[in-house]
Amino acid sequence: MNSFSRIIAAAFYLALFFILFPWFQYVIDIDAISYIHVAQRFANGEYYYSLNGYWSPLISWVLVPFIKMGYDPVLASKYINGLLGLLCLFSCNVLTDKFNINSTIKRVLPFVLAILLVSFAFYELCADLLQLFLLLLYLNLVLSKDFINDNIKIIFAALVAGLCYYAKAYSFPFFFMHFTIVTIVALLKSKPMQFKKALISKLLIGFITFLLVTAPYIALISHKYGSFRISNAGMLNTSWFLSPGTGDTTTIVAVPPFGDATSYWD
Repeated sequence: MNSFSRIIAAAFYLALFFILFPWFQYVIDIDAISYIHVAQRFANGEYYYSLNGYWSPLISWVLVPFIKMGYDPVLASKYINGLLGLLCLFSCNVLTDKFNINSTIKRVLPFVLAILLVSFAFYELCADLLQLFLLLLYLNLVLSKDFINDNIKIIFAALVAGLCYYAKAYSFPFFFMHFTIVTIVALLKSKPMQFKKALISKLLIGFITFLLVTAPYIALISHKYGSFRISNAGMLNTSWFLSPGTGDTTTIVAVPPFGDATSYWD
């Protein structure tokens, strides 16, 4: 019964997406414009300018082939969002199976998620839904049977977490904190000597894999901006509370970073 209701919920999601698409196809947020500009610069071969510490690159890289083929990047983003929303719906269904949830709620939940995900697909560019989908994959791996004793699963989870970082930089500290807590909790029943050895081993496997995935991009943006960093996004968000969005407490108007930039957001 759960499988049938989930298939109907997926059909419901697709119907909502295509019925509402004509009214929401050009709804776009400020962040979306900057992600698209990064993709356009990459597509034009302006690799240095496409390297942007404020905007995580993965969704821009996904958009590049569509821009090169001549598709409207806004419409391409919406269709990518539609696919990501559907994948998130399936991933959420798999995740809920890992918890003891009332059967009636399990049947209703996919329809609620379908409505939420359609809303997300239209009101946010796909960087956010891409991050959500990858995070759901990571959580499904971490919560899979006998995860902590399977080094292959740990490696795959760290690889997916690395992709999460490329989707949204906030995933970098999240992975280190979350994976550490998960590992400690999973090993608590071990004997003290075994606990210490296993903890170090599992953390090293996860952390090294994650850093191997993320290190190339961190090295590139650190070189570009002249100091070590995993992202500039935290600095930008902090600046909103110190000045009118510019990060400079002495200047109200911020100069765009490039001659052809539309705003300082670039």
